[in-house]
Amino acid sequence: MKNKKKECAQILLEVMPQIWRVMKEVAQKKEFSKFSVAQFRTLKFINRNNKVSLSEISKHLGPGLSSTSKLIDGLVEKKLIKRQINEKDRRYITITLTKTGKNIMERIQKETIEHLEKSISDLSDSQYSLIINAMEILKQKYISKGEK
Repeated sequence: MKNKKKECAQILLEVMPQIWRVMKEVAQKKEFSKFSVAQFRTLKFINRNNKVSLSEISKHLGPGLSSTSKLIDGLVEKKLIKRQINEKDRRYITITLTKTGKNIMERIQKETIEHLEKSISDLSDSQYSLIINAMEILKQKYISKGEK
């Protein structure tokens, strides 16, 4: 009998880059092409978590704090995010999306969903149900543990 954990991990490793490719196609549209992958991931992370610190973003992205700081500076310059100083502790700064940042994230998400929807439009209802169930399991496994 095959090792189910290994088989599952191999399928995830094979499929996830293809899903990212579809998402990248949307991101490369003229309107969204001004964002790097790191900027997009940062915007998505802030959007999902609302208020975050620079160190939380850095932990999510993986690079050092100084490169994250430069990335944040660029997004602030584009008026997509803003820094807010904590009134109780001025050393703590939270980062949030601006209205423009929220609008862009909503448009990217909407177009990505539409694009993904088209790419799986030939599946049956039972296949949709299987995918939904599997993705819910993965969502609980990864997103609930802070890997947002």
